[in-house]
Amino acid sequence: MLEVRNNTRWLKAAVIAVLLLASPSLVKAQDAATGTATATVVAALQVTATASLAFGSVIQGVPTTIAPTSASAGIFNIVGSGTLEILINLVLPEYLSSSSGDRMVITFAPTDGEFEGLVAADGTDFTAGSTTFNPYTTLTANLVANSGAVGLGGKVYPSENQSAGAYTADVTLMVSYTGN
Repeated sequence: MLEVRNNTRWLKAAVIAVLLLASPSLVKAQDAATGTATATVVAALQVTATASLAFGSVIQGVPTTIAPTSASAGIFNIVGSGTLEILINLVLPEYLSSSSGDRMVITFAPTDGEFEGLVAADGTDFTAGSTTFNPYTTLTANLVANSGAVGLGGKVYPSENQSAGAYTADVTLMVSYTGN
């Protein structure tokens, strides 16, 4: 009788082991899965100053204004990955200077910046869809079709006794992706 009991215990243990092995959800101690890693490389942003903000000949004591959409506006072309959000920052001068060190005041109004997300081949197509912005502030915008352009206007104030000669200053446009 003892041998029958031991065989019965052995048989029960064998049946339980077979059932546990046959049902993996009951004995699952570990598992594995494979995922993927992905990335999309975007084109580096490129900025080109294609036209200077050109006031031309100005008269002593007479302020001269250029609109950001005029033929004399400063133009910067931007090329990057289409539809991605960018930040646009301008570094603007306070003065134009002559080679002899004379200075002439230059200012920029809150409407002297113009951004166009889609531009003509020559970079001057500021038409429907453009955004006017304050060039002293950062503009967040989206490139369309991989390009955009910034037009810049401004105003110079030659004094009544402004020395004759050519005056210049640097204007810098910086752009960066936001990650959005």
